[in-house]
Amino acid sequence: MKEQPFKNTIPKRFRLSFFGKNLFLSTLNIVLIALILITASYFIQERVLVKTLNQQAIGYAALATSQLELADVKESFSNHDVNSPLQQKMIAQIAHFKEKNESVSQSYLYSTDISDGKNPILLAVPQDYIDAGYGPGSEYEQSPVMMNVLKDILVSKKAETTGIYSNSHGEWLTVVHPVLDDKGEVIAAFALDLNADIVSDGKNELLLMTLSVLGIALVIILLIQFVLLRKLLTPIKQLSAAFNQVSEGQLNVHLSTKSSDELGQLSHQFNKMTAGLREMISGVQQNAIQTNVHANELATSAENNSKSLGEVSVRIHDVASGAKTQEQVALESSRSMEEMADGIQRVAESASSMANASEDMSNEAAQGNLFIKQVIAQMNGINESAKQTAHYITSLNKRSEEIVTIVEAISGIASQTNLLALNAAIEAARAGEQGKGFAVVANEVRKLADQSHQAASQIGNVIQEIQKEVTLAVKSMDDGSIEVERGVILVEETGEKFQGIYASTQHVTQLIQEVSAIAEQMSAGSEEVASSVLELSTIAASSSKAATDVASAAEVQLVTTQEVGASAITLNHMAKQLQELIGKFKL
Repeated sequence: MKEQPFKNTIPKRFRLSFFGKNLFLSTLNIVLIALILITASYFIQERVLVKTLNQQAIGYAALATSQLELADVKESFSNHDVNSPLQQKMIAQIAHFKEKNESVSQSYLYSTDISDGKNPILLAVPQDYIDAGYGPGSEYEQSPVMMNVLKDILVSKKAETTGIYSNSHGEWLTVVHPVLDDKGEVIAAFALDLNADIVSDGKNELLLMTLSVLGIALVIILLIQFVLLRKLLTPIKQLSAAFNQVSEGQLNVHLSTKSSDELGQLSHQFNKMTAGLREMISGVQQNAIQTNVHANELATSAENNSKSLGEVSVRIHDVASGAKTQEQVALESSRSMEEMADGIQRVAESASSMANASEDMSNEAAQGNLFIKQVIAQMNGINESAKQTAHYITSLNKRSEEIVTIVEAISGIASQTNLLALNAAIEAARAGEQGKGFAVVANEVRKLADQSHQAASQIGNVIQEIQKEVTLAVKSMDDGSIEVERGVILVEETGEKFQGIYASTQHVTQLIQEVSAIAEQMSAGSEEVASSVLELSTIAASSSKAATDVASAAEVQLVTTQEVGASAITLNHMAKQLQELIGKFKL
């Protein structure tokens, strides 16, 4: 099943760069930590302010209670006349205490008898209570919270507070302090209402101040983070750009780095990789050029040899035709012996014609012998060129194997880089929140290592294809060398046959000259002439058969030479393809 490439479904407008992601995560961490600290400070400040206010309220209540005289308190149970000296004195004390303490809003004295669900009785109140109709002797209806506080002080005999509560007039805190008699029993309670807006104001002021400090600190930290991240990510950006250039075939990339950390080591390994690739590709390029040159020479030699063999084939067919003609003439001469007496002159003329034809045939045979020698020399040259080309192709195959070794080394480096990135991610995870940024960096380095591994795999696949084609070329050259050697043997045999033809034609010419010389004595030596003509017929038949065999061998040699030429053209095409593939790399 073909693997489908991963597709990022996040819209481009929402995608962040690696630098942006790190900056965003750092900002988010800082903001979250600051919010946690602000929230904790907010609640701590609230507790501190409430505790301080409670202590302050209890102190005010204790101070106010200490200024009350026990006799006046006892008398207030029965004296509810606001115009009496007692009530005027207590009203003055309450007013004076309120004036001295701005945080005190109201203060009043009331009884603690709440048995059978009764409400407390006001004993001494400020003037505004009197104006509102709540004078001494009035029942003072208490809220459930105040009733609980009153019950608590009856048990503990100590001051208690209601905690902060809200109404339409704001936030308040009420403290109730017991008034003890000589026996230590609670006979009355003195209450103070304090304005608690200071708590909310303090919290709001703290919140505003901390937010201001957070904003300033966030800007400073972001600037520092921006500078540090930019400096940290610069080698990664350079390495990413360099890998992109290498993937496009530019091997003349060099990274300048003075760092000795993992990124610096990775840059040094990258420089070693590109240097090794440049050296190997350069060697392969030189071998490809030499292979192309020798393939062109081999194709040219094969073409010239094919032309020469074509001419030889035509000449051999001419020789075969002449041999057949000679055979027919010999047969006619044999039949003419019966009519020797009547056609001596005709025999003499025929003998002269045969002498000329034999001389021409001798010349043709000599020329054919010369062509055969040239063909042998050319076939030997083709054989040497084919062996030399096979040697270069074998060298090219070894260079390809070296490239495969280097590609495996590149894959090993990528795997080691991936392992380093994984170790960095583990160390970053151990560091906690402070190591998240470095975990992202390690993840990006691991991605780069994966890309390098994929690029090395692609180069390995290309080299494997080249090795396959080189293997086919080596096999084709081996087959061509075998055929060339066979052709050399056939041509040498053809040369030997031409030597026989040449010797035979010389012999035939000599015989015909003898026939012409003794034409006048033909009647006396008719039997000898008949025997000679019969022998000539046999020789002509042999010559015709030999010429036919040589023609067949020449045709086979022509086909073999054409196959060698086709193999040379294929080799030339493969060398050009290899040069085109190498040309994609910039050294």
